[in-house]
Amino acid sequence: MWVRLSRAKLLLVLGRAPYLLLTLAAVVAACGDGSSPLARDPDGGAGGVGGGGGSDATSTTSTGQGGVGGVVEPPGPTTVTLVNGIVDDDAVRFCFRPFPGAGTGLLPWPGPTGLGYARAGVLDSITTVIPAGSDVEAFVVGGALDQVGAANCDQLIDNAPAGVLVRSMGVLPQSALEAERSLLFVASGCLGGPGHEDENDDLICGVGYDPSFGNASLVAGFMSRISRSNGVAMQFVQASQGTTTYDLRLRPTLEGAATLVVPSWSVGSIAPFPPYSSLSRSAFLSPAQTQVGFFASNNSTTGLFEQSWGDIFANGTLDLNAVDDGDNLVFIAVGPAAPIQASDWWNGITFTVVAGDPE
Repeated sequence: MWVRLSRAKLLLVLGRAPYLLLTLAAVVAACGDGSSPLARDPDGGAGGVGGGGGSDATSTTSTGQGGVGGVVEPPGPTTVTLVNGIVDDDAVRFCFRPFPGAGTGLLPWPGPTGLGYARAGVLDSITTVIPAGSDVEAFVVGGALDQVGAANCDQLIDNAPAGVLVRSMGVLPQSALEAERSLLFVASGCLGGPGHEDENDDLICGVGYDPSFGNASLVAGFMSRISRSNGVAMQFVQASQGTTTYDLRLRPTLEGAATLVVPSWSVGSIAPFPPYSSLSRSAFLSPAQTQVGFFASNNSTTGLFEQSWGDIFANGTLDLNAVDDGDNLVFIAVGPAAPIQASDWWNGITFTVVAGDPE
């Protein structure tokens, strides 16, 4: 049985319901047994919310091979890239545990200092962080990371030390974790905690935020490996829960026009598919000044929030000067609603960038 998907709905947002099944399986191996984008958790909640994508969001059929509109995503080794988009913490760690089932004793990732805000990392060995052979519940660990010590994930989840915050972000299906895809997991929203309150909570953390338990969620999906030898392939992920729908535009040169890349870019979306690769490396005369940003519909002049590649690449580990034709770049928006900047207990809106086909 075929599953109907929107082209941009390759990422799904997970909330804190008891069991929200992330249906990446619908993208990589469509089936009709309830694991579709419309699958519901036992309490009747939606299984996930896909993002927008304007003209790219036309309904299509997944064939089980990642095919959209005749374009087939090539298989490749399974890789996992993790991004910290938690708005109200400067560094977090990730835990994964079989669902349902007993613990595994795995340690949180990364090491004791955690993954900084808007930073990303690629798992060197997936099974030493994410248990194999079952569906997996994802957790984010924040707060007083210096109190974690040698505790493993089971200990943290079941009995977190004082000051340590552990939030469930939902459940990942086994089939997705075993897919031959370049997987992306972005922790978004807020963890909550004492003093993390503001009259604009919904703009800072996103809808549904409560200081008592936060609204940490997982934006997850696959990044395309499709590239072009004479162009830089780019996709854009909207993981800022507080930001409403805007157009995503790219300004190749500082004084140039802002090119529409993704219309109606909404939270939870990765777009376009196949990746945007209309510009060659030579079109970016000064890459550090190239800008990406949120624009109101039909406004190509002034962005609500624009950020230079120089600042974006500074958030990541990729070398801006090494960008070349044939590369796959994935830009990820995290933080509060654009254009809110950092304040007393939250980080500001920003982009980061990762490799769509990490080595």
